Amino acid sequence: MSYFKNFPAVDYFFGNKTTSTRFPNLMVYADLIDQIKDDVSVYTEYNIQDGDRADQISQKLYGTTDYHWTIHLMNDDVRCHGFPLAYRDVVEKAKVDYPNKVFYTRADLSTKFKVGTEVTGLTSGAKGTILRRRLDFGQIIVDTTDTFIAGEIIRATENDLLITATIDAVVLEYNAIHHYENAAGQYVDVDPSSPKLRESDGLYVLFDSDYDLTVTYGTFAAANTAKDSGDEVRQINIYRTVDRNGDIGEPVGLVYHDLAGAEYETYFDNASSTAFSDSDDAANHIQTLFDAYLAANYDDVEPALLTPTTYLERLVEANEEKQTIKVIKPDVIEDVINSFNAIMLEAD
Repeated sequence: MSYFKNFPAVDYFFGNKTTSTRFPNLMVYADLIDQIKDDVSVYTEYNIQDGDRADQISQKLYGTTDYHWTIHLMNDDVRCHGFPLAYRDVVEKAKVDYPNKVFYTRADLSTKFKVGTEVTGLTSGAKGTILRRRLDFGQIIVDTTDTFIAGEIIRATENDLLITATIDAVVLEYNAIHHYENAAGQYVDVDPSSPKLRESDGLYVLFDSDYDLTVTYGTFAAANTAKDSGDEVRQINIYRTVDRNGDIGEPVGLVYHDLAGAEYETYFDNASSTAFSDSDDAANHIQTLFDAYLAANYDDVEPALLTPTTYLERLVEANEEKQTIKVIKPDVIEDVINSFNAIMLEAD
């Protein structure tokens, strides 16, 4: 009770007890603290370092540990919730609070993969039980210690029906995205069906050993007029990524229809071409390549104009907000203590 040794005592009734107990009168400091907490001439800010305690801060600032109690009286959050955690302790807290795994999928989850369903990875053979779903983020939170693989298909049985979905990424829950923010720091909605491909068909470009996709033409005549010697006009379908914010990225793939040979040549991410005799097969090939690319590079197609915040980052940010506290300036601490003691003598 050394913390309360300078406080006068009052009779206080705890709970339903009929007899009073002598207890320190904690209200006597209110008048003084209310006067100085927001007086910039009295307080300054201090950034709490990992491992700091109130007595250590008092020693650093005032050359004595005797004034440790002023730290608590000046900061409501410290008094109510304690000091911020060290970073390593925040990480451990995140692991305890968010111990599961999260699947990202572009599949429509509105009618399938419900809470309590057991899922199995077709490639990995891993199993887990669905705990929650975040439909607006395309997330399935799963209780599992098994290792699922990004890009694999998961399956389950619901209402006697076999259901499947492709998972684009698998992350530990505390590293999963909690929300997205725009440049103003505001929470924003995203498209859970993205990232996806957007096809622009019927475009004409110039080809001279390589495709120039920086300029496209709506008609053959326009492209033919613009071509130089050695250029060939080709009609192609261009595929671009659409991120979760709806922003359209650079071209990642294309399909060229060689009319003379009735052949469809596909290109993706500057890789070598593959030929098909059917347009649907060519389009499906592009989609398959995109899905494989997404499984390996999921973080690279995050919205450029939005900032994702994970569960861990959210806890770290909240913890860091507690690190800046108010402390009484060293050159006025004695005056404040004397005034404090005078108030307590009047209250006694």
